[in-house]
Amino acid sequence: MASDNIIGIVVGKKGWEWTLLSRDKNHWSVSAHEKITDSAEKSENQQKNIPVQLKKTIGRVASYVSLACPSDKLLLRIIEIPKVSDDELEGVVRLQADKFSPFPSDIMVVAFEL
Repeated sequence: MASDNIIGIVVGKKGWEWTLLSRDKNHWSVSAHEKITDSAEKSENQQKNIPVQLKKTIGRVASYVSLACPSDKLLLRIIEIPKVSDDELEGVVRLQADKFSPFPSDIMVVAFEL
């Protein structure tokens, strides 16, 4: 069963932008759209509350979210790993990511493809 609402979020250098898509039968349309810009005029507390505001809005209208981040905010590496079973693959990738990442493994999101 497909969802009737999907939210797309773009995290940019100057703020956040989100769009709510709603489905009516076989037609999708934009139901809501908002830009939340970061500015020097906003207090640090207000800027920290932007994700909280988004979570409240998203939780009311959609269960699926697509997120886009600027590539300069990502750490992307191509690595070679030994042949392992499918069950072991994720663990091996996480170990390799932990080796080259400057971030603690408990705050990283690791994705991979073959």
